[in-house]
Amino acid sequence: MKHFLAPLFLLANFLALHGSNIADLHPVSLKIIPGSIELKEGTTAELKTSVVFDDGSEQIAKDGVVYESADLCILAIDANATAKALKEGQTTVTSSYKGVTSEPVQALVYLEIGGHRLPPEPDPAINNSTLLGIDSNNNGVRDDVERYIYKRFQGFQNANIDRAIAMQYAKATQIIIQEPETAYEKKTYKVMHNAIDCEWYYIRQSGSTFNEIIEYQQKHDVYDAEMKDKHFNTRQRLEAYMKYNRSLSGHTYDSRQTVKEKCDFDAVWTKII
Repeated sequence: MKHFLAPLFLLANFLALHGSNIADLHPVSLKIIPGSIELKEGTTAELKTSVVFDDGSEQIAKDGVVYESADLCILAIDANATAKALKEGQTTVTSSYKGVTSEPVQALVYLEIGGHRLPPEPDPAINNSTLLGIDSNNNGVRDDVERYIYKRFQGFQNANIDRAIAMQYAKATQIIIQEPETAYEKKTYKVMHNAIDCEWYYIRQSGSTFNEIIEYQQKHDVYDAEMKDKHFNTRQRLEAYMKYNRSLSGHTYDSRQTVKEKCDFDAVWTKII
């Protein structure tokens, strides 16, 4: 019996000496892990909080942490510290533990369509204050136009091709409006001609008869009035486009071919009307 009680006595003595010390520790600061949150709309992530105590020790708090999102419409966090991205946008998150609150961390929820991450919606006042607008991902396309393109063709049978063609047009548009008066001399018009030829390459693959091709073209016209209205949505941009067209008047041009090599992308084609 003596031998059996000895281990129990030692354990009780250890808890008396050390258990109270752990219970008496007070948090000094908190840090949310990860230090910034970036989630695709509709996905989730597990959050953790690292706690620094008054004795200098640091550990992950397992219980008793409360998380708060500044905008529950964008990001919600449940009792299990699971963050769910509900809607595209930006907000902040804090965690609280035993009366101490962490510094807020930034949380970004982004939208993805067709495997492509969209840039955030730009401020219209800033975006429309300059000729070229905002291109936050530096892909040569204005952010508002890029978002429009990916949303417009959502659900189309050949959405990947329609979007790729539209993006090629969008890049060409950004080029031709920069120095519209010299479009012929500097041959910047060729980027727009390539986009047109690329589109017609795919249109010609849509059917074996003239009627089938025209029917497809009417359904899948990419650079239409709606698209142009989006591109040339300010007086400055519209005037630049008009100068571009005038600068090309009265000149001769090389013959053109509607071949796939005119496309700046490679996409899988599915024949459909």
